[in-house]
Amino acid sequence: MYADFEYYRLTFGGTLIEETDWNTFSRQADAYIDHLTFWRLHQGWIVVSAVKMAVCSVAEELFTQSKQLSSAAILQGIKSENNDGYAVTFTDAASQRTENTMRLQQAADLYLPPSHPLRYAGFYRRCCQC
Repeated sequence: MYADFEYYRLTFGGTLIEETDWNTFSRQADAYIDHLTFWRLHQGWIVVSAVKMAVCSVAEELFTQSKQLSSAAILQGIKSENNDGYAVTFTDAASQRTENTMRLQQAADLYLPPSHPLRYAGFYRRCCQC
């Protein structure tokens, strides 16, 4: 785990996720960050505070999305509803997935921007003085 619950509460200042749920969402956030950083953290790169903050931010977004998913199941995919002329608009799964992915990306980008060396898609050679 890149960030533990204590880091989430005290340093990040998180309040959404309870300690009992932290491991689940943190593990998913770690996997997402690993994907964004091309698994460089498993190759000896140092886990800097930007990574930990990004994990906390992504974990909160995953938590929010899971709550919305459970409430969306209750609403059965209703995107909007109009009572006067009785118009109901349903959202499709593809657009919901795209929106969720975009929100995860924004949560990670806040602390770990695309310009960060961990996110560079090409070959990045660290020198021994770093």
